[in-house]
Amino acid sequence: MLVKFFALFLFFTFTLVSARPGDRGHYTVNGLGKRKQQILKAGGGVWDIAIAMLESDHMITDYPYGDNKSGDAANF
Repeated sequence: MLVKFFALFLFFTFTLVSARPGDRGHYTVNGLGKRKQQILKAGGGVWDIAIAMLESDHMITDYPYGDNKSGDAANF
């Protein structure tokens, strides 16, 4: 019983610490909405947008092909 209580206590403590309110950081990327619409109109989907957002802030391939990426990195 004590082990279950301790495990539950640790779980809630971790949850409270990891979900603290506060500023997580943010910034504005001009033209992002327009670029998203271009991707959708060209037949892309939400997954394409999500992957593109991981590639660069502006979702434009203005970097060299390959860009020294390896492993699971998207490259399109």
